[in-house]
Amino acid sequence: MAFLGLGKQKRTSVTIIDIDSSSVGIALMYFNPTSAPTICYQNRTLTEFRADEDLMQGTLRTLNLKMRELIEKAAPILRHDTGSGHSDHIYLRINTPWQKTLIRRERVEAQKPFTFTAALQRDILKKKGEIPAGFKNLDESVIATLLNGYETQQPLGKQARQAEVVVASSWIDETVAPELQKIVRSTYHTHALTILTPALVTETVFKTLFPHEKNYLTLEITGESTEMLYVKNGILVKVASLELGVNDIIRQARQGTPRGQARAALTDSSENAQYAEVVEQAEASWLQKMEALFQEFAAEQALPRTIFLVAPEGTREYLTRLLDTASLRSLWLSDEPLRIIAIAQAQLSSFVTLGAIAEPDTVLGLFALFARNAIHTPLPKA
Repeated sequence: MAFLGLGKQKRTSVTIIDIDSSSVGIALMYFNPTSAPTICYQNRTLTEFRADEDLMQGTLRTLNLKMRELIEKAAPILRHDTGSGHSDHIYLRINTPWQKTLIRRERVEAQKPFTFTAALQRDILKKKGEIPAGFKNLDESVIATLLNGYETQQPLGKQARQAEVVVASSWIDETVAPELQKIVRSTYHTHALTILTPALVTETVFKTLFPHEKNYLTLEITGESTEMLYVKNGILVKVASLELGVNDIIRQARQGTPRGQARAALTDSSENAQYAEVVEQAEASWLQKMEALFQEFAAEQALPRTIFLVAPEGTREYLTRLLDTASLRSLWLSDEPLRIIAIAQAQLSSFVTLGAIAEPDTVLGLFALFARNAIHTPLPKA
């Protein structure tokens, strides 16, 4: 029995916002230090661009609508479940084309053993790479530390002759960053906003979901973009972004459809049968561009045979079949089949509980797991 509340675990409530160039997703969740998060409200709105809007204007307008939805619809549900509609933390993930991430390695060597200290790590993180034009630095994150060639989970205070730090440098579009902050802070009246890029979220979450997988690619394909990560020996080694998504296939098959408004039931054979030849041409063109992305990775090191696919609801099976094609398989130097694993919200059930009215959304589910583990110690896999 807790006396005067002693021993009672504090519940944490979190808002997560996911922005890509074709949609905005939102979720509200709550959890305590020893529980999985419960998502009480979750959905995604496709951005329908007006004729007089550019990409950023349409996206920011959609974000404004979703922020109102958080206050008017989501917060009352959180209040019903927890007794308060207040969010303790706000996490926002921004996708291509408004972000860039580069993985770099910084090495320190000496003839005599030295102590790896927090000051040394700070000095390494200060060595920021050249910032791309039109962007500003968002974050410098340590992905891994290797002492004498071996990954070391707790390197501070340990002796080594060689230290190598793997760093993810993240940048955000300098024009969109203040707009995002203004919209979110005007809604929540708080500065407790953390902006992230896809690479850090994906790398962290997949280590939790698949701790025994050490060599793999992740492909996150949205309506308008693709984010690809390469993990080798359990360490993120390369990230690349491509402004190419599912909608590019649809647009080419249906010439003249405005950006962000191309929608089709790709798995509906009755619809595709009417346009079989033009759809095949659109798919071939899309695969050719996707192949160039794989070739960029293959030019540096052999590709792993496991690919984790994260894609919009309703497109996973279609994209799995499309990616498992001869032209892509030829980039691997053996006939061993590829292992393409499409991730769905249901696969996260051991880590994330979906409320009765929360709509399934794999990206938001992964983001929710990241946010929970960023605040509390990760739970063991069930």
